[in-house]
Amino acid sequence: HDTRDMYYETDAVVEHFFHHPSHAPFLSSLIIQRFGISNPSPGFVERVATAYVNGVYDGIGSGEYGDLGAMIAAVLLDNESRSTTLDADPSHGHLREPLIKVTSFIRSMDAVYDSPYTWPKFHRLEIGQSPYGSPSVFSFFLPEYVPPGVIEKAKLVAPESQVLTGTQVTELLNGFFSTVKFGLVSCHDGFGATASLKECPYKEGNTDFAAGYLDYSFPSGASVEEAIDDLALLLTAGRLSSTNKGIIRDTISEEYNTGDKAKATRIAQQLVLSSPEFHSWGGLHDNTG
Repeated sequence: HDTRDMYYETDAVVEHFFHHPSHAPFLSSLIIQRFGISNPSPGFVERVATAYVNGVYDGIGSGEYGDLGAMIAAVLLDNESRSTTLDADPSHGHLREPLIKVTSFIRSMDAVYDSPYTWPKFHRLEIGQSPYGSPSVFSFFLPEYVPPGVIEKAKLVAPESQVLTGTQVTELLNGFFSTVKFGLVSCHDGFGATASLKECPYKEGNTDFAAGYLDYSFPSGASVEEAIDDLALLLTAGRLSSTNKGIIRDTISEEYNTGDKAKATRIAQQLVLSSPEFHSWGGLHDNTG
């Protein structure tokens, strides 16, 4: 009877937590954060929680309590996720976590590997995250983390900023730039898995020593503006500001129109990778000038 009672009591506790009134809004808030909005409004959380409890959203779901499909539909289809008007709100959106940025970059830029067993190197202490390298069961950062400064003064949260120290951001950018210039190598703070047994390349564009390389190129026949738009679409979902597009255009126009287009591509990639639009989703606030 002790063993039987243990199972019954455990089930009773789980059921209690599952149906507790705080469960749906708590889970909804966390799911919304993981889908791109660090500071959802109370109304948004309520709508998602209601979909989870009722088990249906806009005809999607089983109609049973705890339907995750209904919850995700509510997150993705809600106006707070889809309205472009909210792009004007600098508190809307979230910071992208390091591994998401790296995988998005590698996939968008058509990475080619010499071997299917070749993988980039990601070390948690260097870029803030690594596969299966969470320091605890609570992931790499806390959902309620508040960085000091303007975010704290605004009484907002920015969970991903917990793994974005100055050193880690620098290491991440070094890895991006090395991959753009030389492919997947360990040289120049690259993402290569091991120390290179070959000579480190020093001529940009030389990927002879790399375990993989980026196969992306600008669309054939595109103007410099169209080329930048294509890169911005892939790396920032088309959110690159006109100001930043202008900076990139002025920087690469000569090389693109009369010189080395591959070099122009590498320069443009590095500039987009340095932009705030690549490192975050949501509204941006220009506080220059």
